[in-house]
Amino acid sequence: MSAKIFPKHILQRDFGSFFPCQLLPREHYNQVQHGCGVWAPSIRRHNGTYYIYWGDPDFGVWMVKTDNPMGRWSQPVMVMEGKGVIDTCPLWDEDGRCYLVNGWANSRCGFNSVLTVRELSADGSRVIGQPVKDVGLVPSTASSASPHPTPQKGG
Repeated sequence: MSAKIFPKHILQRDFGSFFPCQLLPREHYNQVQHGCGVWAPSIRRHNGTYYIYWGDPDFGVWMVKTDNPMGRWSQPVMVMEGKGVIDTCPLWDEDGRCYLVNGWANSRCGFNSVLTVRELSADGSRVIGQPVKDVGLVPSTASSASPHPTPQKGG
């Protein structure tokens, strides 16, 4: 698999003091708010670039990237607007295509226990495919928190 998790020494840091950017929109996040902002970020490495994706249940999916995780990170990119999108995780498949899987916050969109997969551009910065909802892996009474897709040979 070409996408790799962050090096162990990075994961052992206090993520709260490490987050690489100001949350957007700034006017919304200038004050502390319970249940808002970053929900279950995922950190991945692909072709030498580190990516952090997160779902903001009030605004959509954001991404930042860098070649040096201890250095400067890009400005946040809105990958996809949407209400209720949380627990995002990208997957770069062996064929170079990129996909994003996410869960849903019932508190924002009125449903949960559903996973959605959609294709992203090869650089992971925008949606290019139609969503496939409820991939059939989550029972209706279960939580779909923190999905982490893994490529499987042969489909």
